[in-house]
Order: sequence, then structure tokens, then C-alpha cells
Amino acid sequence: MLIDARDLPAGKELQADLCIIGAGAAGITMARELRESGLDVILLESGGFDLEPEVTDLYKGRTGGTFLPDDGRYLVTSRLRLFGGTTKTWAGFCVPMDPLDMEKRDWVPNSGWPFGREQLDPYYRRAAEVCQVKPHEPDLSRWQGTPRAPLDLGADSGIVTRLVHMSPPTHFGDTYRRDLVEAARVTLCLHASVVDLVPAAAGGTLGHVVATSLKNNRFTVKARDFVLAAGGIENPRLLLQSRAVHEQGIGNDHDLVGRYFMEHPHLHVGFVTFTGPTGPLDLYRQHSHDPLLGHNSLGLLCPSPALQRREKILNVSVQLYPAPASRLSEYVRGVGRMAAHTDAGFRRPGGGGGLVSVNLYARVEPSPDPASRVTLGSDRDALGQQRVVLDWRLPRLDSDSLRRTIVAFGRELGRVGKGRLFVRLTDAEPWPSGSLGGDHHMGTTRMSQDATRGVVDADCRVHGLDNLFVAGSSVYPSAGFANPTLTIVALALRLADHHRTRLAA
Repeated sequence: MLIDARDLPAGKELQADLCIIGAGAAGITMARELRESGLDVILLESGGFDLEPEVTDLYKGRTGGTFLPDDGRYLVTSRLRLFGGTTKTWAGFCVPMDPLDMEKRDWVPNSGWPFGREQLDPYYRRAAEVCQVKPHEPDLSRWQGTPRAPLDLGADSGIVTRLVHMSPPTHFGDTYRRDLVEAARVTLCLHASVVDLVPAAAGGTLGHVVATSLKNNRFTVKARDFVLAAGGIENPRLLLQSRAVHEQGIGNDHDLVGRYFMEHPHLHVGFVTFTGPTGPLDLYRQHSHDPLLGHNSLGLLCPSPALQRREKILNVSVQLYPAPASRLSEYVRGVGRMAAHTDAGFRRPGGGGGLVSVNLYARVEPSPDPASRVTLGSDRDALGQQRVVLDWRLPRLDSDSLRRTIVAFGRELGRVGKGRLFVRLTDAEPWPSGSLGGDHHMGTTRMSQDATRGVVDADCRVHGLDNLFVAGSSVYPSAGFANPTLTIVALALRLADHHRTRLAA
């Protein structure tokens, strides 16, 4: 069922078994998964089916940190406030977290999930279907001797190929709209911005939420359980602003809400010129169709777990990216003369001799740093809510991990006589101009069984409240290099299963 909050009278009360706040990948996945569970579900979305400037304005705030300008533009450009959320502009990268990404690593402060990758594996298989790709197959040996053979640097090189499955990409708002609008026991309420989470008098449970449209017709939603699925910036914003019972905000007894903000730095780090036999490198082309999978896939070069442990570095992925000769010439200038053929992409002209040069594009795992955080400013939006202040920090470990990975790749290329690598990273400029984020907001309501170290427990329940849960990448204690969407969906399926059992009792 579909309703529009702008049509609700002020003071209206809605009721359900489960109230989900936010209709992005996490919220839509949960509501869709529970639509035939026998539970009454309300899904609240601040936007409509299309972008609306006055709704987008609610995202405005201030920014700062390692390389974000202070104009706040990132807060608006990195997310979409509409049904389907930022999946509308998702590139479609589907890759699970590595097992090591979820482990406690002594060289990565504040790392470690409360459970291992094996608990997510069955949900990753289901998430692949939701994202319209095949389940992940890590064995790349099937492509040996074909144009999709992985780059061979030797078994002990420390550089391995990881496979990314490319979703169409799935825009959840378009693909799954009918499933929810036609579901008998799901109520999709558009233009409903939640402005307060109100605990019951005793404070141990959430009693109701207050929502409104831009018409300021405030109404309430009561439910047995609530799930906050509004994204890595709005989730902490709502928790921090809900101070009627908890003076520091809900879930914030230990000053953790909004801390540990993580985002993946994306940057061009240089280029590699292949001088020896490599094959056509089709596996590393983003738009290369995989006939065995039935959709596009992409190979990324990453440090092996052994290299990460030995070098004490974070996870990194490097994409081989064809670039115009003009860009490559910028890197070559000052290094020396070099022939570079780029017009043929990954293939040598005519399939024969000559050099092939490709750009290197990196994505870096961010450190979980408590100084990187979301807070509330003094400015207020059209609903009277305090606007966000985002301070995104990148510790030295992040840039060092990138540099060491690139150096290891270049060293192995030279060792096996396959090419030379030219890098634009320097000690003076560890993050070159043009570096940006991947629009991946993670970590601000991190998961830990210890309430002094996390906002939610292993079931994604907010510490101190029996019936408030958080869905999405804000619960990540650490992030790996992987685009977060597939893991967001996997965790949402896991949380839906939890509520199917919990609310049926």
C-alpha cells in the first residue's frame, strides 16, 4: 500500500509490527523480504519517487577534514533522498568483504567485527540475487588460457586478483517498487521525514517516532520494533537529535554515535606500462561480459592477506583503467621518453608488439578513526532539525597502505619482466589533487558486543534499547575496500530473518 505523508492530518497515528525508517538498499530489502511474513510493516521515506530540490535541501550541512572542502557540497552530492536512495546512481560493484577485513588486526586500531565472514556467507548468496548478479565464485583458474586469464605475477607475489560482479546496476526504487506498493501488509509512506525517536517513559524501549512532511503536519508511528535505515550520516543525526530522555542522544552513553565515520578514498595513483607478455587483460575491463556468469565482471588487483599482515597495511584495490594519452603524458613528463599506445585499450595494437599503458585507479580501505565523525551544527533545516557537520579524517596508515601496495605491485611487475610502474604519490602529497570519496558512508553506529566500544550489538540492536535496530553500512566496525552495497543487502537480509523470528514469538 502506498500513502503520501503530505496527505496525512496532523496528529495522525500509524501502527505496525515493524517500522523501517529509510527506503534505500537496506530498508527496501528488509520490507520486501518481510512482505509475506504475516507482519505489518511501515516503510517511511523522506523523499518521493523522484528527486525534489526542497527535500534534497534537508541534506545540507558543513564539511571538513583530510580533503573535503568546507562548502558542504559533499553532503548533497554523495547521496540521494528519494525512494531507492543512492542505488539510483550506484555503479553496480558487487564484492563481499574479505575474511581478514572483519578480523581484529593488531596493526589496525579499532578493527574487528563481533562475528566472522562465515556468518555472512549464506546472506551474500541471497544478496547476490537481490542485486541481480550470480553468487561469487572465487576460483579464477577456469579462465586460464583465455582472454580473461588473470595477470600472473607468481604465487608468492603478494598481489592477487579479486573478482567484482557488476550489477546491471539495480536501482532498488525502480526494480522493487511494485513489490512493495502491491504488498498487502507493507505500507510505504513517502515524504515522511522522521524528526524524533521517542523512548517509552522507562527509557528501555522506543515508544514511537515522530515524522512530518514539509507541510509540518507532524504525526506518529508506533510499532513493536523499529529499524533505522537512513544511511551513514542520517542514522547518527537522528540518534543525536533524539534527546527527550537521553540527554546525549539515543545510543550515545559512551560518546560513540557519529564517530568512526569511514569512506573509501578513490584516486588515480599513476600508470603501468606493460613491456612483456600479459595477454589481453580482458578480466580487468569494467564492461567486459563474462559468458560463464551471464553479466559483466571486473578483476581488481589487491594485496593478499599475507602481504597485509607482513606489511601491516589496510586492504586496497587497484583497477586497470584505460586513459587518454594526454593524461598519461602528464605522468610521463619529467620521467623520460616512453612510447604509450592507449587507443587500443588493453590490447596491443594489431595484437602484436609495442607497449600498452593503462591508468591505475585505487580504492583504499579507511581506518576506523574516532576523530572522523558526524556531529550536529547550530544551523537548522526547514523541519527545524540541526544540520550535520562532517569531519572526515584519513590517518597516515591509510596513505601508507596505498603506497606500500603500489610499490609491491611495481616490484613484482619488474621482477617477472612484465612492465614498469610510474606513481604520482609523494610524502608531501599522499592524497593527490583529484582524490575523492566513493559516496560510501560507513561506521557511524558501529557494531560491537561491548557497549563501550559500539553503538549496536551483533544483532544490530542499539545498546540500551530493546526494540531499536540499525541497518546499513553505518554499523560496519571496519570496511575493507569493497563497495558496501552487497554487504548492506546481506546484513539487511540477516536482520529481516532476525525480526521474522523475533516478532513471530
